[in-house]
Amino acid sequence: MVTEIDRTQQAAAAIAARRWSEAGRLMYLSHDSLRYDFEVSAPELDAIVEIARATGEEGGVFGARMTGGGFGGCAVLLVRTAAVTSIMERIRAQYSQQFAVTPTLFVSRPAAGAGMVHR
Repeated sequence: MVTEIDRTQQAAAAIAARRWSEAGRLMYLSHDSLRYDFEVSAPELDAIVEIARATGEEGGVFGARMTGGGFGGCAVLLVRTAAVTSIMERIRAQYSQQFAVTPTLFVSRPAAGAGMVHR
């Protein structure tokens, strides 16, 4: 859908300008589109996004969305560095309670995307 392309461009601009709240809002909109418009999410991914949404900015989460090919996979969250540990503990506890499975969680930092290598 064209709306997802537009959202991606808006998110890139928000991230470049360090407008984290805007970037996070766009992530939630993207997840909702993937969930409802494309129907490629899964209950487990939706649960992680909902835990993130309930945590909110006051808890250190700006936004979340599924990532990858859909029908399972991963969710990515945009969070405050200082809140990483508490957010991971919250997700681990609530997800484990809901699905009786301990999720695999990891932290990564953003980096430059793919680029051309000239020799």
